[in-house]
Amino acid sequence: MRVPRRSALALSIVLGTILGAAAGCTSGAGSGLDGAGTPAGNGGGGGPGSDSPLVGRWRHQLLFVDGMGIVRGSVTIWRFAADSTATKTVIATNFSAGLEDTLISNATWSVTGSSVDIRFLLPDTGTVRFDWRVERIGADTILTLSGTDFARIGS
Repeated sequence: MRVPRRSALALSIVLGTILGAAAGCTSGAGSGLDGAGTPAGNGGGGGPGSDSPLVGRWRHQLLFVDGMGIVRGSVTIWRFAADSTATKTVIATNFSAGLEDTLISNATWSVTGSSVDIRFLLPDTGTVRFDWRVERIGADTILTLSGTDFARIGS
């Protein structure tokens, strides 16, 4: 199957970004910070506020080929604000067809022990709980939510 030119360009940009991020995530030793900003193995303590290491914008992206041979990508961006609000943006891309879909969910967040609780606001509903940690790896800051890494992309 031939990939359209615009999709091939987008795919090469995404691949370069993923490979660059992967290289940054595997180099050097990290230093963990918990919710109080102190060294820790997991998140904990603290809570919403401008001094929480969770505050900021965080990005996780995947690129894969599905069972039908279609090249797909997924980007998830979490924004945790100091006022305890959060936004989750998921961008799903079908590079083979040149299609993209975006979902945005609003929530509130709070830290309980070594977990962050996220309560989605209407029209979405439900609460999720993640174990968390923030770690400096080289020049990058990585947020891990229950085993999934997110790179800091802004404050």
